[in-house]
Amino acid sequence: IGIIAYNTVNTVQDFDLVNQTGLIYEIIDYIRRIPIKRVPWKMLLTVKKMTEVGTTEQVHQLYKMKLIQMLYTQLINKDEDLQLQILEVINNIIVKGWNVTDNSSQSDISSKIGSTKSSSSKILQLLLARHHPYLQELRHQGVIKTIIERVLMNSFMHKSVIRDTLNLLDSLYIEGFQFPSEQLQLQFIQYICYDIVLGEGDNRNYAIESLSYLAINDANHQCIINCGGLHSAVQFISKKADEKSIDFVTVQYSLAFLINLFTFGQPATQQQIQSSISSKTLQKLNENYKNNTKYLIGCYSDAEFVNELVRIRRVVEKRDTKTIIELIQAGLMQTLNTMVEKPVYYDDGEDLLEIISEVLKQQFFNSIEICQEIFDRTDFFDQYINVFKSLRFNKANNELLTTLHFLTSDERPTEQKKKFFEKGIIQTLIRFLDSQNYIVLFKVMDIIMNVVVAGQQGLKEKQQHPFRKQLTENGSLAKFTQLFNNDHLNRNIHKKITQVIAVLYKAYPLPIEISAKVIESLKANNDFEELTRLAEHADNHKLILAKNFQRCFFTQFTLSKMTDYFNLTNMILKYGSVVSRQRIIIYRRAKIEEFVNEQFLDYYEYYFSWTKDGRDYIRKLARETLDRIKSINDHEGRFNEKDAITIRQMQKDYEFQKEDDLFNEDEEDEDFV
Repeated sequence: IGIIAYNTVNTVQDFDLVNQTGLIYEIIDYIRRIPIKRVPWKMLLTVKKMTEVGTTEQVHQLYKMKLIQMLYTQLINKDEDLQLQILEVINNIIVKGWNVTDNSSQSDISSKIGSTKSSSSKILQLLLARHHPYLQELRHQGVIKTIIERVLMNSFMHKSVIRDTLNLLDSLYIEGFQFPSEQLQLQFIQYICYDIVLGEGDNRNYAIESLSYLAINDANHQCIINCGGLHSAVQFISKKADEKSIDFVTVQYSLAFLINLFTFGQPATQQQIQSSISSKTLQKLNENYKNNTKYLIGCYSDAEFVNELVRIRRVVEKRDTKTIIELIQAGLMQTLNTMVEKPVYYDDGEDLLEIISEVLKQQFFNSIEICQEIFDRTDFFDQYINVFKSLRFNKANNELLTTLHFLTSDERPTEQKKKFFEKGIIQTLIRFLDSQNYIVLFKVMDIIMNVVVAGQQGLKEKQQHPFRKQLTENGSLAKFTQLFNNDHLNRNIHKKITQVIAVLYKAYPLPIEISAKVIESLKANNDFEELTRLAEHADNHKLILAKNFQRCFFTQFTLSKMTDYFNLTNMILKYGSVVSRQRIIIYRRAKIEEFVNEQFLDYYEYYFSWTKDGRDYIRKLARETLDRIKSINDHEGRFNEKDAITIRQMQKDYEFQKEDDLFNEDEEDEDFV
């Protein structure tokens, strides 16, 4: 049963199937009846997998089946791996249990948040006011008491089991775990601090991690300090800063412990930490411990800011998408708006910006659904973009810009990127194109490019870019032109600006003052995709075909490049003048005919690794193009005198170039012989 279920349960739908067939009841009943050591390992792993992939409702069903009550009593055994698996299952149930709605809790808190006009700290208090839905029942049944007495206070337990037990209790208590008595608190913390001082390797690191969980509740702080926990952590960090030999992970966990001790500590505790280890010492560790040091340095800059942010993170990281959306609807983003703006105006607020950007990205922006809710229900992104209007140039290279870059990346929905345009992201960021910082310039141009490309998604042939007119009127296009004409600009940024201009001028004539240079730049970069957009308007054809550029068509034979050639060729055949069309026909028809010839197709398929579908697609494009050429020749008939002279000259030039090419080939053959 265990093996079948383990191989079956991989998605939410699989969970439903196991439930409908009754297999889930058999598994739980088996665990209930059989001593845990005799339960097949695969069966226990199946239960763990169900708690990982299941929805809130599905995992809540496991809770109602008393799975926690069945498992917690089995923690008293000597099999460390088994204990850790059990703890992980229980912890998964508890974490997802935060999203279980009782009739009065979440909706009541949400309504209070929505109606309050108080400070962010008041909103935070409301978020923290809700206890875990399972807490009262687990406490009443003695589950928590038993775990404390028989696991935490058991000196024979492996340190990894102690750590994971504290992690479980931390998941249950939003404001951190507090011992039921001072005697138990002192006994346990003394025991942990002893392992930190005298322990080595993993045991010492497990002990420091355990203190980090305890440091979330300030009721444990004085005991931790009195037992030497703070002193030991400071020593480890100071030794590393002095380049003495100390385990990397030990320093990492020590920093995490100090962050919690400072963030949740009273002013006296914060002062003691700050006097024990300076910002200068922490900065020495930035290269290898940036993710930790930025929090602690941020704490030194604004302890209240970090405290509020970390507490909000503790609330939302335990919530599912549905619950976070409810909190957003209730007004949570108003608090985060204020928090984004605050560090921008500090002389040294980069670490705080990194912290809040990291929280926003991990807890809100990574979810496209949550992001959409923020767009639809709040003005958060309006305020976020407004920050850049007054941001000093020397502060532009920060995590706020990096986050905007993430939000407009290729993986994000097109409609969300269009909304960023509506909120003025391009005209707001345009000022940073005067920055001397290459990283800022590149990120800003990448953001602009991603938004502009999103704007042309879904456009039909000959439809113009919807952003061009507005960007012309507000001066943004003039700025792009100015930057494009800067010969000293970095090559990669110049290429990006060229692409932006080309996309914006889809199916529209390029301005005379930059048209030749833009098209030459696109040719030099072999950018047929952008040339094709410009070719939707006949006024751009003359420059595209200048210097007999049509001779470059069908000279590279990857499937993607072949598609580009056909797209550009057909734009000119569809919308070009008589002369432009004939230029394509005279110079490229013979080559196009190769792509309906089976022998030639065999050659290209073999030497350029075309797939069968790719070969068929190229044949189809070639036939359509040849049909178009035939239709043009059938309908155009006689040319006017001026066009006829030009076309005859083109034919002569083509024949001469053919002879010249053959002569060069013969010379190469003779040299080879």
